Amino acid sequence: MKYTIKSPVKKFTGKVASVSFLNGIGETESDHLASWFKDHKYEVITNVSLDEETIKDVDGNAETSEEKAADRVDKDQEGNEPETDELKLMTVEELRAYADENNIDLGRATTQEGILEKIKAAQKE
Repeated sequence: MKYTIKSPVKKFTGKVASVSFLNGIGETESDHLASWFKDHKYEVITNVSLDEETIKDVDGNAETSEEKAADRVDKDQEGNEPETDELKLMTVEELRAYADENNIDLGRATTQEGILEKIKAAQKE
């Protein structure tokens, strides 16, 4: 089964729990991940593909997800990390998932502020 996940942060672009998001929209076929996202206050829609959706950019221009994805430069290719403001909007669980996916050691950090400090320090290296 395919699920479309809508982030509580409407313009979020990045990864959470191994799901890539573009402008707040992600997809998964995992029932387990869909359940996890529901439990963490994400909107989960069953059987809707991003190919069928239109995402509006900041200016209100409609573009298909493929057009948006073609315009987006992957952070791994250019080495760019999400802006600090974007990270501040993430929950502790999202920050932990981000750190895990980017091999960032959080040490004993358990709060949003502590985790953000560890991520910022790792990005400077």
